[in-house]
Amino acid sequence: MKNFLLIIISILMMPFVFSQNHFILSGKTNFVLNGRAILEQYVSPEFYSIKSDTVKIYNQCFVFKGTINYPQQFWLKLVDSNEYITEPFFIDTGLQKILIDSGSLINKYQDVGYGISMEGSVTNDEYMKKYLPLFDSINKKTDNYLLEIERCDTISNEEIKKTCVKKSQLERFNLRESRHNILLNYATQYPKSQIIPWLLNRLIWEYGYNEYFQKTFELIKGYTLKNMNILLKNYLQEQKIKTVGYLFPLNDFIKANSSNKDTQNIKFTLVEFWYSGCGPCIAQFNSLKSVYNKFNKKGFEILAVSIDGKETITKYKKILSLNNYPWQQLLDTGGIKARSINIMKYPSSFLLDDKGKIINIDINPEILDTFLKDNL
Repeated sequence: MKNFLLIIISILMMPFVFSQNHFILSGKTNFVLNGRAILEQYVSPEFYSIKSDTVKIYNQCFVFKGTINYPQQFWLKLVDSNEYITEPFFIDTGLQKILIDSGSLINKYQDVGYGISMEGSVTNDEYMKKYLPLFDSINKKTDNYLLEIERCDTISNEEIKKTCVKKSQLERFNLRESRHNILLNYATQYPKSQIIPWLLNRLIWEYGYNEYFQKTFELIKGYTLKNMNILLKNYLQEQKIKTVGYLFPLNDFIKANSSNKDTQNIKFTLVEFWYSGCGPCIAQFNSLKSVYNKFNKKGFEILAVSIDGKETITKYKKILSLNNYPWQQLLDTGGIKARSINIMKYPSSFLLDDKGKIINIDINPEILDTFLKDNL
């Protein structure tokens, strides 16, 4: 009889449990009258469920409905004849309202996208009102850094320009460390916070592995979902194998596809991942030409790995034909090898020593020039 009552109670509670996990995101925008709203996120959808990640915008309004097992970070893409991206935000359980106004300031330190205002999400309130303000002083320093970068670009003397760039790149590294340290300090103070796992996941996606992220994970792993713990743990391990001090994980692929079999005189190799539709990649190649011409005969090599697929191979070949790059080009069709080591941003580069060990990641061409001058 007791077991029977427990079963009845469980059945009666099921709609209540479902309603606890249910969310409705009611949105409005003043610059897309009719179109589509697309809900996007940084991890697999195992943590939430919706009928569709794309809904219609009708008369400036749209609605998403679904269930969510844990507050999660998303952003919105609004589409009519153009595409518009919002800054990231957190969806919680229950009814939430979001407003995307064309007059909202873009949060340039977090994402390129329209600012949003949101009601009904306790988690998003924590993110916007408690976490982001911690970056105010660093954001001011970032403004100064950006101004310094612009000043460096105006210097005509090459040696003075390199010194300026080197100094600004060091400041960039310090600013990035400070930002990562804010997350670590926040996790130390609030290890149960529900925003940290998603922020950590995104930062690993952007920057790879570092000790700040590993320490943050150790602080929060006892308070997050089991599935999220597994995801973060595996992600950290996968990213760690392509950090400074480790053998480059695609050395076998490079050796098998490289036409340069005489590697005895090569002391340093820059492996640069790119694709034909990447403007910054092309700009990076233009900057690397002078470095290559200066140091190639002294033992420096570049191997460019394109992730272009069948649909863009014609554009890829056209770019190579027009630019006549002096280094070897390899094709990782569709980016299969790149994805296998979680390369998610382009350009991405790895400077390797003669043993295939990583000694620098995403090195600036000016800094690379100085490094090669000192070491070749």
